[in-house]
Amino acid sequence: MLRWEFSTVHADKHDVGVSYDPKQRAYVSGSHYRRLYNLGATLPSLINALTTLSGAKFITYDQAGLPQSLVHGNWHDFGPSLGFSYRALDGRKSFVVRAGYATSSIPKALYNWNDSMTGNTPFSATYQNSTTDGTQTPDGIANYADASVPTIIAARTSTNAVSLETARGLTATSGTITYFNPNQPTSRVHS
Repeated sequence: MLRWEFSTVHADKHDVGVSYDPKQRAYVSGSHYRRLYNLGATLPSLINALTTLSGAKFITYDQAGLPQSLVHGNWHDFGPSLGFSYRALDGRKSFVVRAGYATSSIPKALYNWNDSMTGNTPFSATYQNSTTDGTQTPDGIANYADASVPTIIAARTSTNAVSLETARGLTATSGTITYFNPNQPTSRVHS
């Protein structure tokens, strides 16, 4: 018996996922950014801030030459299986001998895919409001906290300390990326 298996690549219902293209040094989205903005998955202010701060480049799956799932499916997952059984003797002394061998493919665990594809920039970023980081202080000096009166007091005036509309509080290292090789072979098991 020869079995052909194809495990589809995981994909989000709205194609909210991001990968990375090392050749173009760019974040690769599984959907066009206008759609992601409409879904509330990311904000134009975040994309603009990361582009300005760190020179990040954002492209879509089609610009990277990838399928919308961001990973190519493997249509070559053949799983040969071989088995036999033999019944020996009759009556009370009869017995059956069975044996088999099979290879199967194992799809990537959904939680690994989901955590990686939806937890990356531009769907998340590290925001901070620092008075000791010169790139964030009003006067550009790292010791601003020593020379000024605090304007943000925890639980009193901290409600709007970080603005998502202007994406303040981001630094050049705010973006993160974890991605899967788009041509990764399927894991195999022998039994």
